[in-house]
Amino acid sequence: ANNTFSTGDDCISLKSGKDWSGRHVNISTDNVLIERNGFLAGHGVAIGGETSGWVRDVIMRNSSYEGPVEAMVRIKSMRGRGGGVERVLYEDLRGVVEQAIQINLVYKKAKLTNATATPIVRDITVRNLQIEATGQGSKGPLPIVDCDGLEESTVENLTVSNVILLGGAGKKQTCKYCEGRAVGHTT
Repeated sequence: ANNTFSTGDDCISLKSGKDWSGRHVNISTDNVLIERNGFLAGHGVAIGGETSGWVRDVIMRNSSYEGPVEAMVRIKSMRGRGGGVERVLYEDLRGVVEQAIQINLVYKKAKLTNATATPIVRDITVRNLQIEATGQGSKGPLPIVDCDGLEESTVENLTVSNVILLGGAGKKQTCKYCEGRAVGHTT
């Protein structure tokens, strides 16, 4: 709490192990509260990349993004990692970012793998956000909302409510293998 970040990479990174060794050790990252922070440059709060032991019960709230920050909501994993991310709340956030929501289970390309090595993302809530999304990254236009699950592992129960979204030169949204709902006033 009460920090200012300007890293050019993940400002805060929540991980829980990588691939087979991460599943074998199986230590999760649980009960994390991130609040009252300012993000000036970087990727904001990144959950994952490495999710083998699970990341659970995270609250990210009451913070501001003053750009250039990659995404306000950023969750990532890939085949081979296993584990996953569940029960995450993003609440009362505001600011300028390239993308509003980025959930990506094809963070890096990998071949189809067994079920224990397939990551799961579920029960993600995004509410009370005021976002100016540029839709523009270093490599060109970006979707404002980008949710990429896997055919064998759909992002489940993504709830977005009371989100005010301004700007965006890029495509408004890309959703593949993602299940969720918008509740209340979302523009």
